[in-house]
Amino acid sequence: MRKKFNLSEIKLASFDIDGTIYENDQMSDKVAKALTLLSDMGFIMVLSTGRGRHIIPSCIEEIGIFTYGILGNGTIVYDFKSETEIYSVAFDKEDAIKALEMLSAFTNCYYVAFKEYSLLTPRQQELFCQQGNIEIDSQVNILHDNQLDYIKNSSDDVYKIGCFFDSQEICERTSQLLTEEQYNVESTTISGTELELVPKGINKAKGMEVLSNHLNIKFENIIAFGDSGNDVELLKMAGFSVVVANGLQSAHDVADYIAPSVHEDGVASAIEDLFLRK
Repeated sequence: MRKKFNLSEIKLASFDIDGTIYENDQMSDKVAKALTLLSDMGFIMVLSTGRGRHIIPSCIEEIGIFTYGILGNGTIVYDFKSETEIYSVAFDKEDAIKALEMLSAFTNCYYVAFKEYSLLTPRQQELFCQQGNIEIDSQVNILHDNQLDYIKNSSDDVYKIGCFFDSQEICERTSQLLTEEQYNVESTTISGTELELVPKGINKAKGMEVLSNHLNIKFENIIAFGDSGNDVELLKMAGFSVVVANGLQSAHDVADYIAPSVHEDGVASAIEDLFLRK
């Protein structure tokens, strides 16, 4: 049963980045103005994203309205104003190595995210450049063709693994293996050919639970905007959820409101309809 929007109850607005408020290496002026309006109205503004702190798009940082971040699909909860962590959880090193050993048999297109930087395989770097969905910086997105050796010899913790496959069939098969063979990971489908892995039991909803307890607000005080598989648990948990039209079916299935697509400034349209209608 879809929940009803109650403006008087909303205190916090949570936004996924890619595919929701940001696409093709940009956020539109219309969306930026709508988000700024919500901030000016006094709502707590939160980024809930698979991205790490080191790859938040500059156009989103520059508007300066987001107070908190649920980063790396819930592995880190971050206070942008004080630049401090509220919460973080990383992979056990052996779990990360085991997952990567299995993934490497199916794809050579993946990345490993640490707290302040990511390792990219050459094919992953090429894909990101083609998509234009991250700003390639050699200091924070490091090209490396042997992630396993790097992890084994590094003292840095792994927070997330992302991987792309040549077909949906291979992607689905790999996701099944991660479950069937009891890997200690949480696997989420981002698209038909993309998976993201975090430690078992972690997702954006878990991160939001930590943040809501920190802020002493209830789940019904939260509106969440998203588009993908890594948003589903948070969308279900929030007091009201908005999914853009370009979102995955799994996200649509739990949405309380379907907005126009990200290409049509769907989040701006939803904010106007829900928060400004008379």
